[in-house]
Amino acid sequence: MSRSAVIHVIEPGMFTTVQDLGRPGWTQFGVPRGGAADALSLRIGNRLVGNEDGAAGLELTLVGGAFEFTRELVVALTGGDVEARVEGSGRQRVVPMWAAFEVRSGERLVTGPVRSGTRTYVCVRRGVQAPMRLGSRSTHPAASFGGHEGRALRRGDALEIGEGVRSRERHGAAAAEAVQVSQFARDVLARRELRAVGGAHMRLFEPSTVEAFWGATFEVSLNTDRTGVRLTGRIGAGACAS
Repeated sequence: MSRSAVIHVIEPGMFTTVQDLGRPGWTQFGVPRGGAADALSLRIGNRLVGNEDGAAGLELTLVGGAFEFTRELVVALTGGDVEARVEGSGRQRVVPMWAAFEVRSGERLVTGPVRSGTRTYVCVRRGVQAPMRLGSRSTHPAASFGGHEGRALRRGDALEIGEGVRSRERHGAAAAEAVQVSQFARDVLARRELRAVGGAHMRLFEPSTVEAFWGATFEVSLNTDRTGVRLTGRIGAGACAS
């Protein structure tokens, strides 16, 4: 393990990666934007701990993990709802979602499986450090670059935080703003409905097909990933859409 590492991976969960807000502007070269699948939750987590919105955090998918800290840090959990606790010094305490809390050196953050939603975010003050690749620290697993060695985290991995990254102080108006934004996010994420707007390719379809699309009901497919949301349903007279 690196002596300068601050976060040690005890249990990585099913698929935990380092993610920020992605790398826009490279799709013409075959590189998707990527980044956090739930960018809103990552942004809010960063605000809660005093980071800039685009700081990198950990994205946990479906199954929780355990992470040990070697120094005192401010942490926040956002996104998919999990039960979480901090263990250490012969005691443990339950920690909330959508709020900042402190962990001490030697303590572990342990999260359970996601109870609602799909992805949970662990944000730490100053952000998770990783090499910049095409303007982002996000993991791109399909191409094996970005994040921590271009892959999901494994047991025994060690992560550093961004010592040189500018963080905002969480006092007064900034702290109050973070609390208000987190409450707004919880309300929005509880709605279970996605809104849509027409894109650049809408003109490729017949007007009748577009009208039928807007009048149909769809469900989010399990094949959805950070590249996009795949929908399943029917348009018009029995035609399948996916």
